[in-house]
Amino acid sequence: MKKRKCFLLAVVLLLMLAFVFAPVANAAENDTLNFRLMFNCSTVSPYLHFNDADWWWQAGVFEPLVWLNDANGTFEPMIAKEWSVSDDGLVYTFKLRDDVYFHNGEKLKASDCVFSYNLAKQAPTLTTFTSPYDKAEAVDDTTFKVHLKEPYYPFLHHSSMIKIVSEKAVSEQGADFGTKVALAGTGPYYMTEYNPAVKVAVKAFDKYYLGKAPIENVNYIVMVDDSSAVIAFERGEIDIIQVPSTYWADISKSDKYGSKITPRHELYYLIVNMNSPEQNKILANKDIRQAIGYCVDKQAIVDVVKEGLAIPYDQFMDPAITAGGPESTIKYEYNLDKARESLKKAGYPDGVNVGTLMSFSPSEYVKMAQIIQASCAEVGIKFEIEQMEVAAGLTEMRAGKTSMSFCASTFLLDYDYIGRYFHTRNDATHFVKYKGSDLIDWKTIDNKFDDGTRAKDPAQRKKIYSEAERIIMDSGTYFPIMMTSFGMAWQKDLSVDTSKWGAFFMFSPYDWAWKK
Repeated sequence: MKKRKCFLLAVVLLLMLAFVFAPVANAAENDTLNFRLMFNCSTVSPYLHFNDADWWWQAGVFEPLVWLNDANGTFEPMIAKEWSVSDDGLVYTFKLRDDVYFHNGEKLKASDCVFSYNLAKQAPTLTTFTSPYDKAEAVDDTTFKVHLKEPYYPFLHHSSMIKIVSEKAVSEQGADFGTKVALAGTGPYYMTEYNPAVKVAVKAFDKYYLGKAPIENVNYIVMVDDSSAVIAFERGEIDIIQVPSTYWADISKSDKYGSKITPRHELYYLIVNMNSPEQNKILANKDIRQAIGYCVDKQAIVDVVKEGLAIPYDQFMDPAITAGGPESTIKYEYNLDKARESLKKAGYPDGVNVGTLMSFSPSEYVKMAQIIQASCAEVGIKFEIEQMEVAAGLTEMRAGKTSMSFCASTFLLDYDYIGRYFHTRNDATHFVKYKGSDLIDWKTIDNKFDDGTRAKDPAQRKKIYSEAERIIMDSGTYFPIMMTSFGMAWQKDLSVDTSKWGAFFMFSPYDWAWKK
């Protein structure tokens, strides 16, 4: 009897081991796609974030009325099938599709659009996009109007940032909306799991108006460590990845993967907070801030941090693809002699301690911080480096609690977009608070951005925005560093539609499929 029991136990153990170490079914067999996210997610709400991780997964869940296809610069219908603008430029009328359903099964109506636009108007991160309109109106179930306060040239550009949500789904969740799974979108995928530090899972929506997505399940998996993410990709545990620059050369040359490099309208920049209380408010001195700008070795950062997947950059936006984008600006070239001159002018010829630079914890930001710390030290500018997780760091930055920091922002294709960083109507989300300060001419900046939105002539808009940018650049509060390119790679048996990969570079996997 004992021998029989031992035999049965052995069989059970062997079966358990076989199950544990059985090869995982590949994504083509289980109809699942695994997508790596570089950062933790921060919210389910499409109105409360400007975090790349949230952008990625939300692209297939929430949709706007109209989408700006930045690959070709054209506006494309989404929830709205057509639109028109009144002769005086004050009223935009959208005709909605009549076959759009929310993920909770409710049919979309114009009243949901009114609810969404009113909800968006309460979000500080969307002030740039929502402040121009006065009211939203549902004419009938499929006709939606937006009334503007005054003519606003970039309205269609910015309307793509306002996603439409279900009034019923959001109202049922109340204050919990944004913190847990919500069936409030209209996109090709609906949420099934939300664990912001681990994974967001979505599933193909049967009622999607353009037809069900070929891939049933998509997992957006948070993997902050680059080397771990690349190992997971090489093992087939991740199916598509934004390739860390250190690994791009090897992965892009491999015949095991598909890959593409695409220039992106994403700027990395250094922020110097003129309002910082550290070191007896030392950064209130513009000459010290400018000295720091001359210590930024952009080419070294591109070479070390991005390994060729970026170019040094002197402006906020690319004038070649940006409506109203200035052609020239004040530039801070890497010049330690000029840095020393600025320090001497500030009254600190022997150097100065300016406090702390807060760096996000991913390695590329830490490397940037170390490069700038080393070059600043050569002229006598000293500071400590403090590392923080991205979501926590952004909270500190928006609260004005950091002396220096980095950020990377992806810009829409109208210059007014960056008004969200500089116009004081957006003060709640600013990294450097301009409003009320006597250290910068913030009223003129506000007026220039306002004038730029009213002007229709492209040359006039460029001139207006150029004047605003020169004030900002002269203040030494923001220093552009580099404009990036994205290297994406995916498993060979995944068919990826790259036709819509443009400068804004946020896309849904709706058109992708596993090869048979």
